[in-house]
Amino acid sequence: MKACFFSLVLVLTSVGVFAQTNDPVIMTINGKDFKKSEFEYFYNKYNNEDAIDKRSLNDYVDLFKNLKLKVAEAEAQGMDTTASFRTELAGYRATEAKPYLDSLALNEDMLQKEYNRMKDMVEVSHIVIEFPGVKKNDFKTFPSDTLATYNKAVQIRNRLLKGENFEKVAAEVSDDANTAKAERPGYLGWFTGLMLNPPFEEVAFKTPAGQIGSLARTNFGYHIIKVNAKKENPGPINVAHILIQCPPNADSTQVADAQKNISDIYDQLIKGADFAELAKQYSKDPGSASKGGELGWFSFGGPYIKKFQEVAFELKDTGDISTPFQTQFGYHIIKLLGKKPLESFEEKR
Repeated sequence: MKACFFSLVLVLTSVGVFAQTNDPVIMTINGKDFKKSEFEYFYNKYNNEDAIDKRSLNDYVDLFKNLKLKVAEAEAQGMDTTASFRTELAGYRATEAKPYLDSLALNEDMLQKEYNRMKDMVEVSHIVIEFPGVKKNDFKTFPSDTLATYNKAVQIRNRLLKGENFEKVAAEVSDDANTAKAERPGYLGWFTGLMLNPPFEEVAFKTPAGQIGSLARTNFGYHIIKVNAKKENPGPINVAHILIQCPPNADSTQVADAQKNISDIYDQLIKGADFAELAKQYSKDPGSASKGGELGWFSFGGPYIKKFQEVAFELKDTGDISTPFQTQFGYHIIKLLGKKPLESFEEKR
């Protein structure tokens, strides 16, 4: 079939055109107008990153034109009204709709699974064998890269399964930049649901305490995961703290002064001094000092750094006070003000 009339206007990034409309008509095929958005959808669908056969823009213009001419010819012959066509079309529609319908049930299952995981906490260590390009922020990998990384990770995991010390092996081979300077090489700490990369989380929560899990693949590489321990998530807590600042680059005199100050405050608390009053008087946290050090309610994985959270959630009973401990901000003492159970599924949804 020959087109009665075919015209094409290729819309580029012209300011004048975009001032008129963001979705102009760019083609008229057989008397019917087609907008830029329809051609863009066609182009992007068949010219994405996974496409094997890359073609030029002009090629896709020709393909789009020929497709629309074939559709017009089929409609002219009444092919769209036949019983066989309608049956086949209904089948295509059902096939296209199924993933969307299934995803509703899948999403509900995923919500319930994550909520169930939030009831528990896992203490994990890991060794990561990175894909090439991670360090220079280039995450392009090829099958050969993936296979080489996988084989290396398998060999290391086998060493651990035979009884080699996890932290010793982590210090030797892990590509995690924090491992070399860590007190416990490979140690990551405590986590609950929605705090970890999904493939990593999947392995961590399926692995029994004290064991090495199966390999987990993320965008960074392959992870060998050891689950050190598991426990029940205690739910939200409310705490107050006292901070004596001591920056990481502090000299010996500053460190000594900060340590003496926090020790003096702790001694007063042990003797029965009021925590809120001491926080108002001595704490250098501008956001909480005026409120007696109170930070408010938060769950594990909330807004505070890992070390602070771990100490806070170790406190068992309301009124308990931690011993002084250090973070990158300085020296802290935490008081537990209250505990609540984990929110219901509907509240967490």
